[in-house]
Amino acid sequence: MQHSRLGHNFHTIYSRLAVGVSIVLSFFISACSCSDDKDRIGEEQCQLVENSLTALYQGDIQSYMASADYGVELDTLHTRIIESLLSRHVHQVSEIGGMKQVATTGVTFDSDSVAVVSYTLTYNNGTRESHLQKVVNTGDGWKLRIVE
Repeated sequence: MQHSRLGHNFHTIYSRLAVGVSIVLSFFISACSCSDDKDRIGEEQCQLVENSLTALYQGDIQSYMASADYGVELDTLHTRIIESLLSRHVHQVSEIGGMKQVATTGVTFDSDSVAVVSYTLTYNNGTRESHLQKVVNTGDGWKLRIVE
């Protein structure tokens, strides 16, 4: 019974992480620009999103992972799984030419410790997509929220 429960817990955590990582994997960039709307209010949150995604696209997976909050403490196995998924996706993005730009377009605050950064991705082929990224203020500062 205990083994089955551990297996279920692992599956639940893995499923949540996989969903969160798959959402984030669409956020790769090679250049960033911030909108003027977020001048002072929300600047820290916009910079977090831009800097984290830039690091990830440039292959600095460790910096990206350090800038994220996963909702749970990751063990070595989960960390390796996420690193592998991110590494694979960075490779796939580079094969299709990568991202041209991410432009943050605004920040809304749900509370003092939760904000949502909106931004637009522009791929090198000209395709544009709008996205939202939740960020949370943890005891260690603002982090990307990957899993709810």
